[in-house]
Amino acid sequence: MREETTVGKEETAVDKAELEGLLPYYLQRVNRFKRGSAFRLAETPHGDWRDNRKGIDACFEFDYMGSAEFEFGALPKSVARMREYRNPPAEVMIEAHGKKAFFVGPVAGLGSAEAVLEDQLGPQKLRFKEITWIKESYAPPNERCPRFIGWWAIDEHRPNWAMFANQDDAKLWKRLVYDEKPQLAKEEKNA
Repeated sequence: MREETTVGKEETAVDKAELEGLLPYYLQRVNRFKRGSAFRLAETPHGDWRDNRKGIDACFEFDYMGSAEFEFGALPKSVARMREYRNPPAEVMIEAHGKKAFFVGPVAGLGSAEAVLEDQLGPQKLRFKEITWIKESYAPPNERCPRFIGWWAIDEHRPNWAMFANQDDAKLWKRLVYDEKPQLAKEEKNA
């Protein structure tokens, strides 16, 4: 049981179970898409190989973390849930332990993102389905460890949100997920 944790600049007594209730179980690690990965290319009818990725997949790649995300469609379902939110997403800078992150998502998920950042940059790490590598991603570049630019909460029954170490990546995520309408879905409906 945790007795104290720092939230913002105030010290607050928080029961570990309460904090865990805010945290997503599935926290997808995100990086920028690097062009040229052979498995990301598809042969066109003209016989050449081109990148066939669209939407967020054209700009971001997602670390393989298990069958739920990829084989069972958790990622596209999360995008669909994010697009269903009626209010515009919040874009908020959050801080913990002297590090900044940029949150994009519904206001209902902001407390969860703050708790994740606070916990993962702090001394007491709670467990998620997979290691987040948040603390390591904020470490100096000369350390040899996996580095990620963002994290995406994809739980089915909790608010879906993303946070990024860089504001430009957060703005790009917002534009691709919330502002641009998926063209493929429209084309399929007309077919």
